Amino acid sequence: MVAQSPQTEYFEKDPQRGERRCGCCSLGWGLIITGALIAVLGLLYGTVVPAVVDNAVKDGVVSCDASDGAEESYIDPYGDCEDCTPYHYSLYMMNATNAEAYLAGDDKTLQVREMGPYVYRRRQFKLDVEFLDDGNRVSYKQYTYHTFVPDMSCDGCSDDDQVTTLDVGYMSVIAQAGGEFAFLVRLALGSFASTSNTSEAVSVVTEYGPQMMRWVNGLNSMDPAAMKTVTNNSAVLTFLATGPAAIADLDLSGFAYNGLFAKRTISQWALGYPSLLAGLGLGSNYIKVCAATGGLNAQCAACVGKTTDECLAIWGQCNQCVRGARVVAINDETCAVIEAAYAAVYGATEAASFAASTCQLCSSFGLCAAPLPGIVESSGRNYTATAPNA
Repeated sequence: MVAQSPQTEYFEKDPQRGERRCGCCSLGWGLIITGALIAVLGLLYGTVVPAVVDNAVKDGVVSCDASDGAEESYIDPYGDCEDCTPYHYSLYMMNATNAEAYLAGDDKTLQVREMGPYVYRRRQFKLDVEFLDDGNRVSYKQYTYHTFVPDMSCDGCSDDDQVTTLDVGYMSVIAQAGGEFAFLVRLALGSFASTSNTSEAVSVVTEYGPQMMRWVNGLNSMDPAAMKTVTNNSAVLTFLATGPAAIADLDLSGFAYNGLFAKRTISQWALGYPSLLAGLGLGSNYIKVCAATGGLNAQCAACVGKTTDECLAIWGQCNQCVRGARVVAINDETCAVIEAAYAAVYGATEAASFAASTCQLCSSFGLCAAPLPGIVESSGRNYTATAPNA
């Protein structure tokens, strides 16, 4: 074996050292290039990107002036103009086909059947349009209405079709009152027990509560037959003045008085309907508690803009007074709807007598008709013929 000299060993290992040097150089150049790219990207992000984003935002912003506010496509965007886009709402309802047997306990399972679609076209109008701050802000009032479109609805379907389902309006009113018992106590204190204390009102409701609730449900049913039963022999006036003894002997055992389920037309479910249940609670409270001499209205007016303990203590009651005032203000409109439904079955003369003994007592006894929102129309009011007072 021939011994290798140090020089020979050096030259044999030299190519490997060259490879390591090239690897180090490549890594260094890679880091330099990466750093340069990051610097360029940082420069672009700080200068070019913000400008691109700003331009994109500006392109998406609609700037208007007074002339634009007069355009039909702005005033009535769901109308028939060239730039308008019609809007249609398809309503499906679940009809409880055995609700009466289910409530009676004869059926353990509630049977439902889907009905629809019932198609409504929405119109949405702006009123009193005003541009402020050189067009940067716009102020307007807005209202909507909906009309039934038979051609786009299910075959043979009409907005007069009747559907039985859970009465969400009833549940909402009762829930806001804190339950049926609390609702009846408030009703008593706002009518026949207005000069009594709460304990006395509670005692009356404890004894007559179920009959009182079924009587109110009959008033609220929009069922002419049930409404006729609960108003026979001036029962409404007598109840409001003297108490539940006036209705104790009425036969209120029918389905229309249950409250939980209600049978209404598609139009009523879709567009809303006037509720004597909601109106009686809000109206009687407003007449007896808010608008009475020395009532809450004066205290609430004195508390506007204040956050004192006294004002915060009556804040909820003041909100109830505001809602009650709105119900009283539009009662003529909502009462007319109930009268028309009654007249369709019993004629105009009898309907006028019914209205005179119920919702036309709004300003005196607080028996008002409050509009409840529908599934399609949230206002619960019908503006197809006449626009609201701006």
